[in-house]
Amino acid sequence: MIRVLTLVSLAFCLSGMAERNPVGEKAFYKIDTKSGRTTAMVQSGDILGSVVSLVADYEGRGPAYEVKLDYKLNVAFSGSQTGSQSIGFEQQYFEPEFITDLRVNGLYKGTNFTVKHLGYRDAKNMDGMSYPHCDYLYFYDIETTPASVLWRAVLEPIARSLFPNEETFANKIEDLEIWAHHTSNIPVLGGAKIDLKGKYRGSRIKAGADYIAKN
Repeated sequence: MIRVLTLVSLAFCLSGMAERNPVGEKAFYKIDTKSGRTTAMVQSGDILGSVVSLVADYEGRGPAYEVKLDYKLNVAFSGSQTGSQSIGFEQQYFEPEFITDLRVNGLYKGTNFTVKHLGYRDAKNMDGMSYPHCDYLYFYDIETTPASVLWRAVLEPIARSLFPNEETFANKIEDLEIWAHHTSNIPVLGGAKIDLKGKYRGSRIKAGADYIAKN
């Protein structure tokens, strides 16, 4: 009888995973200002990610969930930088098969990015929470639209401090790369730790953030 109940419970869990609807999910991140993760000019910052809706054909690229990023950064010489950006993240990323297939194949080429599975790592975050055995993912070949959103939301304020006289920053980021500790226990994109790195006019800039499990 116990075995039957266990199997039934497992079936319900798997069913819930397959039918996940991320709309309405929110995830709060805090910038880690340690020099190993973030450019020194960033003094503090936080980002709130939320899944707004499922769009049947996002900018002509097929079904995608609209993810909004509300950010606030305190950057030396520039002061407080606040804003909100939206990005279309392809629907397949939110399905449980995405990560299981990635573990087997090691590589996924999407319409917006390529991601490589680099193995597994434990994450210990700034709020003291631990996330063992995360999938360690490396994103690259990121297309213009998501790159420009991440660029404006996180890296552009840093670049503005480095080049205060620059008037236009759109789509000028080079070599944008993202590393993520991924786990299904975290809402929205599943990132326990997220690190972005890029280059602007020869200057390397970076920002790392931890998921904060707010009560």
